[in-house]
Amino acid sequence: MMRAWQVLRRPAMPGRDPDVVLVKDGVCWPALFVPVLWGLFRQQWLFVLAFLALSLTLVAAAVLGLDPLTEAALTVLANVAAALFANDWRTWRLEAQGYRLVAVIGARSHDEAERRWFLELAEEAVPPAGPVRKPWLPMLDGA
Repeated sequence: MMRAWQVLRRPAMPGRDPDVVLVKDGVCWPALFVPVLWGLFRQQWLFVLAFLALSLTLVAAAVLGLDPLTEAALTVLANVAAALFANDWRTWRLEAQGYRLVAVIGARSHDEAERRWFLELAEEAVPPAGPVRKPWLPMLDGA
């Protein structure tokens, strides 16, 4: 099944090479099942803090008398929301760090998307970093 992959690129800066990150569009399965671990792994600190705050609020509500079925439903809803928006949050964080969307690639896996980007599409989508130099052609004056 083909998936869409966003290609985000941070331009080269003094002392740092350009960087490319591929982010899959769609549901993030790790964020559905282990949202806090996903947030820690992807360095989504605000996500982790917000999710922990929501979890603690649900625990406090349960202690104060919230129905267990309602608590379970709200927990599942929070995990589903995390899974649906996790890759978007990751893209927003990368854009805040200076990355820019340069292409969207259709591929079956992350490896295939990387292969397509670096072997086929990178030179077409990314403008050269410096001025374009034309090859020197000696002028013939007819002599």
